[in-house]
Order: sequence, then C-alpha cells, then structure tokens
Amino acid sequence: MSSEKKKEKIVKEQKKNKEANVGVKWEAKKMEVDPETVEMDHIEDTENKQEDRKRILQEIVDRYLENKTKERLQEEAEGALLEQYLKLKNRHQKILYESNV
Repeated sequence: MSSEKKKEKIVKEQKKNKEANVGVKWEAKKMEVDPETVEMDHIEDTENKQEDRKRILQEIVDRYLENKTKERLQEEAEGALLEQYLKLKNRHQKILYESNV
C-alpha cells in the first residue's frame, strides 16, 4: 500500500509541476526564448530569491537528466533487442546451411 501511495503522490506532484510548466512554456513560445529562461525570470524579488533560483535550476537539471536517462534506457533496450535478433538470425542461417550440406 505504501508504494501505491508513493506513486499517487509522485503522479500528483508531476501533474502539479506539469500544469505550472504549461504556462511557462506558453509564455516562452510567445517570447521565443527557452522555457528555462522564462522559468528563471519568474522568480519574484524576495529574500528567498537565491534558494528559488537554486531550486528551479535543480528542477531543470533533473528534467534534463530524466529525459536523457529515458533515452539511454530506450537505446539500451533497442540494442538488446537487435542483439537478440542478430543471434536468432545467425542461428537460423546455421540451420539452413547445415540442412543444405
């Protein structure tokens, strides 16, 4: 049950972040700049400005790393499937060769 609650919490947090980022990305498109630039510019002048900048930068880095990790895992999975396909093809070729000899 606790893992389900954690998953639900993560999904809710991701939805919340996604909704917040939609406005930022729309504004970025409108201004024709990077969404991250607009995200950084949205920090209000407060005493916590430095912490907010660090937090947003960390979120940007985390999103980038998450995307790169997904891409890498997908490439590894595709590579493993290709390797398996080549092994099966080689085996098939051997069987055909042996049956003709």
